[in-house]
Amino acid sequence: MAALKMAKKRSVYMRLQKPDIFIVEIKKMLRMIKRKMYRSYRNDNWKYGWNKGFLFIGLTDSSYYGNIKIDDVKKYFDKYYIEENGTPRFDFINVHQTPFALAALSLFQQTREIKYEIFCRYVYNKLLSWQDKNGLLPYFANTKSEIDFYFVDQLGMYVPFLVRYAKEFDDKNAYAIAKKNLDYWIDYGLDKSGLPFYNVKNNIGLGINSWGRGCAWFILALIEFIQIDSYYLNIAYQLLKTLEKLELRNNTWAQFMGESFDIDSSATIPILLLKSYLDVNVDILEVLKKMTDRGGQIIYCSGETCGMIRFSELFGPSDFIQGITLILLNRINSYNQKA
Repeated sequence: MAALKMAKKRSVYMRLQKPDIFIVEIKKMLRMIKRKMYRSYRNDNWKYGWNKGFLFIGLTDSSYYGNIKIDDVKKYFDKYYIEENGTPRFDFINVHQTPFALAALSLFQQTREIKYEIFCRYVYNKLLSWQDKNGLLPYFANTKSEIDFYFVDQLGMYVPFLVRYAKEFDDKNAYAIAKKNLDYWIDYGLDKSGLPFYNVKNNIGLGINSWGRGCAWFILALIEFIQIDSYYLNIAYQLLKTLEKLELRNNTWAQFMGESFDIDSSATIPILLLKSYLDVNVDILEVLKKMTDRGGQIIYCSGETCGMIRFSELFGPSDFIQGITLILLNRINSYNQKA
């Protein structure tokens, strides 16, 4: 399986943003490499970020449904990401690393091994300590910056964990935090059509609202609530109505919906996941075939941004979308078995 091959290494599968062609930027990057700053970023922040975390969410989801042996998943998660005492093997310094905690939660539910519970509680306590005075979680919550940034990315990184943590450990506060952060975005971070803005500042939605993966991040948070409260279900239907108007072709979406013309799997597959939750009939396997290479990797995923609103021009495979695809496939396989 392509996903397990990805899991064998800590190196991350996702194309990075092309450096700017301007000489000043090139010289700047060369200085960073010389000081090993760039290498440090790639080895630490990059390897232990959301990309690999979502791969393991997909893998643990697959082991839950019996499609992968759980020992194969544990082997690599334990080797790279968790100490024997349950603490992370890496510095947990940013909310974008929270997906590892959701993978650990799934491992705990399947094995009841205490180290995975410890990992989850460690991350949860970090998130608690990072809340601002309004009970929100800024993206750079661990820094001393006086400016709080709220990006749409973060919703998909910690809201799913908080909702499922609340359910597993009967923690009403975790649920309340997740709900408050999602509601804040619904109140101030959506345009009239239901599309999410790139970020919110002082209760004002700012930046691009056609970013396909930005919409995906919002969807990953929203689907945690649509089976709980009809209010969120209505928001999901409104969003889908807009997305269908921006469809590229045959249930695919672009990196910048309505503005660019190449398939972006990191936009398309989460939208297909939303459709599955809303019981919209789609031949998902047929769509996935268009985005899968001979080795089973999902391709056409836009690369990571480099700084704020500096979107990648590169496309290829990624740990993130491989994990989301596993979640989608497990969902439709489970549904077919029940039918």
